[in-house]
Amino acid sequence: MRRSTSSKVTKSKEDAAFLAPRVGPDNKYYGFSTNFQVFMVNTKMMPVDKAPQSWMDLTKPEYKGKVLMANPAQSGSGYSQMIQILQLYGWDVMDKVIGVSTIVTSSRLAYQNVAKGEVPVGLTSEFNVLASKLDGLPVEAVYPKRRHGTHQRCERHCEGRAEPGEREEVHGLHRLEAGGADDRRHRQAP
Repeated sequence: MRRSTSSKVTKSKEDAAFLAPRVGPDNKYYGFSTNFQVFMVNTKMMPVDKAPQSWMDLTKPEYKGKVLMANPAQSGSGYSQMIQILQLYGWDVMDKVIGVSTIVTSSRLAYQNVAKGEVPVGLTSEFNVLASKLDGLPVEAVYPKRRHGTHQRCERHCEGRAEPGEREEVHGLHRLEAGGADDRRHRQAP
């Protein structure tokens, strides 16, 4: 996608198809894909009931060296996970999570290394767990108790685009309480 040279935001012709919570203020962005952030567990390495069940569980010393997290400075998913922890608990807890986790350079490494059996737990989006399961890999998703969040991909429509339909992708975070209005299915807006 090319960056727009114009800063004037226009309303999408598909505006009516989007739920109100998926449209930003003044139509600045439209959420088109929402992925729940989960803990991916390799069940050959760790039973699901022994895996972290909440964001706070990630601070426990028993998980040191057993959890992969993408570097928030290099990964949109890692950034979303960090923001969720900060919104819920603050920097004291985030520092503990960092102390227990192995930080990798991309979100892809977090779920691929768990799926391959190199580490038992990785922070990733629900979609990666489902895709790995379809490939026959021994993984399950643990949805963090208390609250689970989403990594929402958005697009912004700008006037003055070089080509019709050109869009600029932006990222956002929408935090949900467990059992909230949205369910755990992957959703994609038209």
